[in-house]
Amino acid sequence: MASKNPVMIRELHTNHNSCSITVRIIRLWKQPVYGNVNNIGSIEMIIMDAAGQRIQASVRKNVIPTFEKLLVEGGAICMNVIGKVSGYGDVIIGDKNGSPNQMMDVQLQDIVGNKMKVTFWDSYVDDFKAKFNNDKAAVNVMIVQFAKLREWRGIFSVSHGFNVARIFMNNNIDEINAFKKRQHHVLRLQQFTPSKPTSLGTTLHAANVARR
Repeated sequence: MASKNPVMIRELHTNHNSCSITVRIIRLWKQPVYGNVNNIGSIEMIIMDAAGQRIQASVRKNVIPTFEKLLVEGGAICMNVIGKVSGYGDVIIGDKNGSPNQMMDVQLQDIVGNKMKVTFWDSYVDDFKAKFNNDKAAVNVMIVQFAKLREWRGIFSVSHGFNVARIFMNNNIDEINAFKKRQHHVLRLQQFTPSKPTSLGTTLHAANVARR
């Protein structure tokens, strides 16, 4: 995982081994191997950041199966999402194409109290529950890597990016340690009264109550 906050396109440099950027895909196409139009050699795209800077990016052939479903023209991908787990909904069991599936909404809260819904599906539900229930920390800080940002009628939410996403919960990594330090600093500067999590459309449980 990149250890720095997301950077702008103008800040990218060949000396960077790894970094995170938040961009929108404004043009996307598949590039065939020279002389063989039926053999895709790479996925090419033009990406644009919030400042309007653009750059061409490529997905190499050997990793196309991993990232192909994540890339949608006009879509945006936020590589890392971090926040305090302030609530979670019931597991909902459903059916997709004749096969059972499950989904669960989790509520993340940032340093200043803004909240966002994160939706997990199938094996990611089990992964979240295992990490959340096995960790005895008073405050659970979570990162969803390779998250997909969605917008519906002005409301933003996040879901994991197919099978390439990863969940980190209270790991000893720079981003989580920095979040906890900033949160502790904010709590010391103001009188803090815990608020009830906003309803996610299902039964929502405060994250500090007895766990299942």
